[in-house]
Amino acid sequence: IKAGSAVNLLVKFFQAGSSTIAIAVPEFFFSVFDLEKRAHQQEERFWISGFHAVYLPDDTWLAYKDAGSAGIAFKSTTARTIENPTNSLRLSMEQSAHTATFLYKNTESFEMSIFFSPGSSNQDKANWNFYIGSAANAPGYSQSLPMSFIQESDTDNWQTGSDWLPTLNDGKENLDDTDAGAGASGSYPQFQEPHPTTCSCSLDMTNVEVNNLGGLGPEVSGGA
Repeated sequence: IKAGSAVNLLVKFFQAGSSTIAIAVPEFFFSVFDLEKRAHQQEERFWISGFHAVYLPDDTWLAYKDAGSAGIAFKSTTARTIENPTNSLRLSMEQSAHTATFLYKNTESFEMSIFFSPGSSNQDKANWNFYIGSAANAPGYSQSLPMSFIQESDTDNWQTGSDWLPTLNDGKENLDDTDAGAGASGSYPQFQEPHPTTCSCSLDMTNVEVNNLGGLGPEVSGGA
């Protein structure tokens, strides 16, 4: 997206072949990769709501803040440019430190907003990379922060790993056994029952320069 702009996204799940019959997906992961802050203080932020838990590694470079009705806000705490991942299940340590993976349960839809702050040139662009599916590698190397834990945090300040990690390890328990956190067995939650689905993404394309939805949404030439 262009510098100085924001995009709101609504993701809905429908029965395959239908654009009207909504279904609730029992369990899935949604990952946001490559959240950066540029050297000249341009930064990417996003707000997301409705999730069950978020997975962040101990050495994460991301910070979060409860933004009330807007959801939970996330940003990077370090100025560096990260190489875009080519495989969502095989991340480098640096890529994983700039990734947040969300666990959703019994969900028909969810919303998020993404923002790229103004900089020295509003011709600058930010690429956003997402993954949605029934398996993710995050439970194997990350801590699980339940939504209830996040909402108990200091709502006036950004929370970094040094803020939440000691509290989490000092007795904060995860919501259930599927949120085992760091060092989990590697048996990631799967769909409890197979549901043929169609994922519909409703986007405000005003500030989107290129998308690669593969024919499933409004296309703008120039993307792969």
